[in-house]
Amino acid sequence: MSQTKFGPVQNLERIQVVDIVRGFALFGILMVNIQMTGQSSAEIWNPHGSNTVAFFIMTAFFSSKFYPMYSFLFGLGMSLQMLRAENKQVPFAGRYLRRLFWLFVIGSLHALLVWEGDILTAYAIVGLVLVLCRKLKPRLLVGIALGLILLQVLALGPAQQWYFLHSNVASSYGMGEYRLEYTFEMGTYSQLVAYRFESWLPVGWIQSMIAEHDFGMGAVVFGLFLLQMANIAGFFLIGLAAGKSGVFQDVEAHLRFWRRLFWITFPLGLAISVGGTVWIHALFAQMGERGMRDWENSLLYAIYGLMPVLTFGYVSGLVLLSRKWKFLRLWAPAGQMALTNYLVQNIFSTWLFFGYGFGLYSDLPGMWVIVIAVGLYALQLAGSHFWLKKFRFGPAEWVWRSLTYWRRQPMRQSGPSDTVPLQG
Repeated sequence: MSQTKFGPVQNLERIQVVDIVRGFALFGILMVNIQMTGQSSAEIWNPHGSNTVAFFIMTAFFSSKFYPMYSFLFGLGMSLQMLRAENKQVPFAGRYLRRLFWLFVIGSLHALLVWEGDILTAYAIVGLVLVLCRKLKPRLLVGIALGLILLQVLALGPAQQWYFLHSNVASSYGMGEYRLEYTFEMGTYSQLVAYRFESWLPVGWIQSMIAEHDFGMGAVVFGLFLLQMANIAGFFLIGLAAGKSGVFQDVEAHLRFWRRLFWITFPLGLAISVGGTVWIHALFAQMGERGMRDWENSLLYAIYGLMPVLTFGYVSGLVLLSRKWKFLRLWAPAGQMALTNYLVQNIFSTWLFFGYGFGLYSDLPGMWVIVIAVGLYALQLAGSHFWLKKFRFGPAEWVWRSLTYWRRQPMRQSGPSDTVPLQG
């Protein structure tokens, strides 16, 4: 049987509602990352004055919602690529492994040269789970995913608490955090690159294991790493299941599913997130007086672990609203070049706040940081729209695809870019 020529997704093959959700996820990730980049841990976790309002907005509506959303979309994207390869009767696994390899390279360069909070390297590593599970049925995928997520919700808090009590390395965390924030504020670019290398995902956890000088504690460090990755793997698999089930490819045929998902996850997720935020703020406000009890630490991790329920309220709400609110299509170009926009966001944020740039670290109130994020995202929406009028991909997407297929991809548009059906 002859094989069909296979290449990057064309405009007419894209599902616009997926790009809309991805564009929205990009905004949430910017809101979370710019707070982490621009403010100290004390300002984030123990806010005062107007920072309290920023803390409530960020924790209730953004924190622990958008990285799960992006993880879900990563799994969904893999599923759609796999189905497309099957329809064209071409091999998939080898090409996807190349895609993950080059994502690891791009993520590593980003982590070393731009920002140590990079998520791309973790996605590239955990993406191997998608390849291993790609032939499983949707129900089984969801079952495994919920098990992984529940494992993290129940186990990460107690495990972290035990580690901090028994580890010599973790006991110096407070002083290390102080030195780190001083480096962010005053450090040179070379000093930040040196720190980024030490905290780079493959190096960081290996160094943590070696620093314990004990095989058992080193194994605990590796176990904590696996627990943290379990959450990503869980949302990857839910996205893979969603693609296999066809709920994005034909929204109209699955309206009952989307409506039921929204009316379950949005109210429940909102209650968990808002109620949890109020409790977390009260907890951190009195920690200086008596510290944190074991059960409070476990509950804290559990609340953050359950906040992604609201993620699916956001996703289902956007899917339903996109049927009527045509202006939501404005988010699609930003989602279509999400990798480029993610990298630009972090380049901008680090130069704005870190010592080798404008050095505004910890100088701006939390609400001003939010305003800056909204302004930057508005510019990215406009920039993405105009870029895709002339070009097929964002610059980073073009590099990633060219490396994956090991041939230079055509960059300029050969026809109208806004030809994507809303529902697939």
